[in-house]
Amino acid sequence: MQPIIEQTALELYKKDPAQAVKFLTQYCSDNADSVYKQWWDLADYLMVKYQDGYVNIPNVATSVGYPDWWLKAVEIAPIQYQKPAK
Repeated sequence: MQPIIEQTALELYKKDPAQAVKFLTQYCSDNADSVYKQWWDLADYLMVKYQDGYVNIPNVATSVGYPDWWLKAVEIAPIQYQKPAK
C-alpha cells in the first residue's frame, strides 16, 4: 500500500505540488486517526477483559486468583465467599 501512496504523491507533485501536499496531509491524518482509534479500542478491550480481578474473555468472570506467596507477602488472607443462609 505504501508504494502506491508514494507513487501517487510523486505523480501529483509533478503536476501540482500543492495537491501532493494536500494528499499526503490527508493520508497522514487518516493514518493517525486510525491508530488513535485502535489504541482506544485496545484500552476498552483490556478494561473489559480484566475487569474486577477476573478474566472476562472468552468466558465471563473466570477467577485468576493470586498466588499464596503474594498473599502472604502483602499479608492478605484469601477471601472465602459463602452463599447466604436461607
